[in-house]
Amino acid sequence: MTQQNTPTPYYTAPNNSFANSFAGPSGCATGGERAAGAARQVRSVALPEGGMLLDPSGRWALRVNNMTAESANVLLQILRDLAPQATQVDSASIRSVAAYDEAISKDPSLARHIRDGIQTVDALAHKLTKRRYVDVDERTMRRTLLSQLAGLPLLDRLGVRPPAYASAAI
Repeated sequence: MTQQNTPTPYYTAPNNSFANSFAGPSGCATGGERAAGAARQVRSVALPEGGMLLDPSGRWALRVNNMTAESANVLLQILRDLAPQATQVDSASIRSVAAYDEAISKDPSLARHIRDGIQTVDALAHKLTKRRYVDVDERTMRRTLLSQLAGLPLLDRLGVRPPAYASAAI
């Protein structure tokens, strides 16, 4: 007997674990919607207007109104990867994603840079690893991918500079 993993608007998790089910007023996600790779810890949920990123441990949730949840997830991963290893705290990256989401409403060119930048990052990741950027498991490989895109307008708009070398030994 196979179990269907269908979203429901209420808590009806088969193993009685709230961590496997989330319901919101206008959208829902189930445990089967976990992402693979580096972003496997973050769930992207599309909502009628915008989207939401959910941390499965319940530490945080982020509602985005001006970009898709998938774009916000990639942007979060880029910011995480560019942060020094010892300072990887989600709160700063999450606040940055929220600020960029708000800035998109005032600056439409930022939305274009984010969309185009994410497409470029994903295209390079797929060319080299046959996976999307957020599905690449190794942080060093993701940082190497970003180092190849040093002149990308998205990275300039984010105010970050990727490492200037192409070594995977980051």
